[in-house]
Amino acid sequence: MCWSLGGEYPFGNLAPLTDGTLALARPDHFFGARPEQLNRSIREGLSDQIIPSTQDDLPMAPNFLLEAKGPDGSPAVATRQACYDGALGARGMHALQSYQQEPTYDNNAYTFTSTYQSGQLKIYATHISKSGDPDSRAEYIMTQLKGWSLTSDLETFRQGASAYRNGRDWAKERRDEFIRVANERHSEAHTSISQNRTTLDLTPTLDDSDGSTKFDEYQDAQWSFAAPEVPQGNPKTPKIRSESLGTASDGASQTPGNKWPRLPN
Repeated sequence: MCWSLGGEYPFGNLAPLTDGTLALARPDHFFGARPEQLNRSIREGLSDQIIPSTQDDLPMAPNFLLEAKGPDGSPAVATRQACYDGALGARGMHALQSYQQEPTYDNNAYTFTSTYQSGQLKIYATHISKSGDPDSRAEYIMTQLKGWSLTSDLETFRQGASAYRNGRDWAKERRDEFIRVANERHSEAHTSISQNRTTLDLTPTLDDSDGSTKFDEYQDAQWSFAAPEVPQGNPKTPKIRSESLGTASDGASQTPGNKWPRLPN
């Protein structure tokens, strides 16, 4: 299984999540898709939702992101940054999921974020929720799945590392699925438009400005090489005519089927 890894550069191409006053997100690491996986027209249409960098050959549609802090870093800052990263990722997944469809709010999490500081690994799931106020932005809910002290003992390290790996793999599966479906929808729509245009192009129409055509005029036109008289009327010729941020410490989000990523015992 291959991943497209990015990080340590600002998400300068994404549309503001609120009123534009928040600083640009800059996760330490994230996993996304290769740009060529998604049809170019879709990439252009959803650019400010799924393409983080103005350099468009870098990974897109990130939905597994990491914020790391040193020993003197603030855990609260790491959590807020993870919440921000997760909201941007969830918005991108939602844009892909809803491509050429009515917006889908299924309360399932397709984006995961992690924080790591002083040996402590925490993994969160973020899902998008429709606001009860029609004039308000969508809400993004971050829920902690579990935490591990990776430096405490070997077994705990294995559990935490396995959970991180499983979450990364599961996020890729969901991301690739949304990209595949979006590509199919685009292809089907393009095929339908092409077929409609072909049908229109192959349907002859008569120009009403020529008036009605009489059989004798048509006959004269067909045999004009034998009849020097000029037809009084011209024969008729067929003419060929297309959001607000929120965090939660309980099970506010769920993955499809009410399951979180597999965490080994």
